[in-house]
Amino acid sequence: MVKNHTFRFRITKTQFEEIRQEAKVQGYLTIAPYLRDIAFNKNRFIESKIIETNVLVKKIMEMLQDGRK
Repeated sequence: MVKNHTFRFRITKTQFEEIRQEAKVQGYLTIAPYLRDIAFNKNRFIESKIIETNVLVKKIMEMLQDGRK
């Protein structure tokens, strides 16, 4: 696919570092493909956040159950 358009916007240094780190964690070598995937594959991003939330809720539930014993 030919990529011949540029999209630019301003973010803070902290926001940039957060994006760069998340891209790295997700296995991207550069930020651009990570941002494209987020922009055009919203369902995958939302799914990853649901899974992340589910894991956290399970940990909280385990902690609460351990506290009752």
